[in-house]
Amino acid sequence: MSGKISAIILAAGGSRRFGQPKQLLPWGNQTTLQAVILAAKIAGFQEPIVVLGAEAAAVRKSLEGLSVRIVENPEWQSGQAGSLKLGLAAVPPDNAGALFLLTDQPQISPLLIHTVAAYGLRTGRVIQPIIADRRAHPVYFPRAAFVDLMTISGDQGGRAIMHLHPAQQLQWLDERMALDIDTPADYARLCHLYGKIA
Repeated sequence: MSGKISAIILAAGGSRRFGQPKQLLPWGNQTTLQAVILAAKIAGFQEPIVVLGAEAAAVRKSLEGLSVRIVENPEWQSGQAGSLKLGLAAVPPDNAGALFLLTDQPQISPLLIHTVAAYGLRTGRVIQPIIADRRAHPVYFPRAAFVDLMTISGDQGGRAIMHLHPAQQLQWLDERMALDIDTPADYARLCHLYGKIA
């Protein structure tokens, strides 16, 4: 998978609703961000692109020794679009597409990551998992969608261009993969589900 598709982990947010950096929350013997990076590596991405912003120095320090490509978004407060575009700009020109991961889903399955990426590579289309009838992550975008993704702004994400590049849906049965961490209660629930210590 590595060398054909890039994995981009969006880890620039300020965690306003949570109250502390979600990128550095403990998840077993690692952090939530480290867990997402490990899942991407197990799925076949040898050097994921990690976009940092809020608390960049502390988060960068937590990634020392890991094989990742770090991109920093100094204007992270302006919304997710800037981080998404900086991540895309770091994708090698010969790669077929990019798969976006979120730092607040430390439970993300390497199998789900690999399946979305493989399906995207095979079809050349936007691929979005559907879990419990809801759109979920990670989402794959082929290179053909990059030019439109580069036009989004503010808090817009990839959904803003779905009318131009309709997503092919991938049904996924594990409902835990749709969970994320927005609040301390979300974090406590996820830790309980996976036997981690919150």
